[in-house]
Amino acid sequence: MPDIMIDAGHGGSDPGAVGPTGLKEKEVTLKLALKAAEMISGQGITVALTRTTDVFIGLSDRSAIANSSNAKYFLSIHINSAGTPKANGTETYALAAGGQGERLARSVQQSLVQSIGLTDRGVKFANYSVLRETKMPAALVELCFINNPDEEALLRNEAFLDKAALGIAKGVAAFLGISWKDGGDQKDLTPIMGASQLHTSQMISYAVKGNASPKLPNCSLEELAGLFAEEAGIEGVRADVAWAQSLKETGYFKYGGVVLPEQNNYGGIGALSGNPEGQAASFDIPRTGVRAQIQHLKAYASTEALKQEVVDPRFGLVKRGSARYVEWLGYEDNPNGAGWAYPGKGYGADIVNILKAMSNEPVTPGTSENSSIPAWQREGFEKLIARNIIQTPGYWRDKMDQPITVGEVMGILGKMVD
Repeated sequence: MPDIMIDAGHGGSDPGAVGPTGLKEKEVTLKLALKAAEMISGQGITVALTRTTDVFIGLSDRSAIANSSNAKYFLSIHINSAGTPKANGTETYALAAGGQGERLARSVQQSLVQSIGLTDRGVKFANYSVLRETKMPAALVELCFINNPDEEALLRNEAFLDKAALGIAKGVAAFLGISWKDGGDQKDLTPIMGASQLHTSQMISYAVKGNASPKLPNCSLEELAGLFAEEAGIEGVRADVAWAQSLKETGYFKYGGVVLPEQNNYGGIGALSGNPEGQAASFDIPRTGVRAQIQHLKAYASTEALKQEVVDPRFGLVKRGSARYVEWLGYEDNPNGAGWAYPGKGYGADIVNILKAMSNEPVTPGTSENSSIPAWQREGFEKLIARNIIQTPGYWRDKMDQPITVGEVMGILGKMVD
């Protein structure tokens, strides 16, 4: 039962209003809905969305989605349009005067105007389908006028959209009686989304320290690290976070638990205490297993749509946007009542500790295959091959444009050879 259902107006074959330079209402409403939902979720408010991608949903279907979810409140996001390009400002609608719907509309309207500074057109009342057919109190916001060239230009500005989303989110929180936190106790937490803060070489080096002979029957350690970097980069998830989680889940690729090495399952997906070996999720190739883990992390950390097709059906069970931080991945540590691990107390803290330890690994600038490589590095590289730490030397000769190169492996791991 989400606290609020956020509805991005229009979508798919229905573009909504179109601005003078071709900007479509459906594009802006989706961006706003995703941004606002993530901000609202960050305040411990449970959120659901009628759509997270560019798909068509009929008006009655939108209400049906909200009603079937038993959401407590409903907010639809739209961009206005009028017969004159001079029309401007922000207005919010409720079905009728009085009641919770009007209160929600007024809270969002006040917060939005304060945040974006456009003309306050006030709260109005209309017999719109999504206001009439939803069983819960509902409101509909018209952010500004897309047919006004000045306001259309604002809608193309990400900073403006961020302010608008924040205005909506703060309005919802104020209506629900929740004091807004600007970071506060979250400022020291570790985000899951974003660019990796560690180099792939640090990830590999630390994994080798934990286990010099990883049980990876379908790929080498270096290849696996490259897959994490690639797949995480596509979805905007931190590769170092995903890698640290995989080290925890697999015991630095020693395995020995419910998940078997040949299952290509590096995040322990579907692994439950008491299950026999092999009953966790299995994936056909390493890349699919990595992709599944990255997609699950994104589902917990964000309400943004995936860039690639879902590869694991359990994705649909995730409470979207409920764990934006690594520390929240355990159920008992998550203020939103969700999480990767159950009960999972201290699960996220363990991953953070692995991240901190990895950050102490040295980084050596890459060295091209055609560059002059010092003899000690070449010698160290051969020793690592002999010890089966570097299992696919040819991979590096063919993949010099990947996140880690032969030179980096030699420069960092070569120093570990006695």
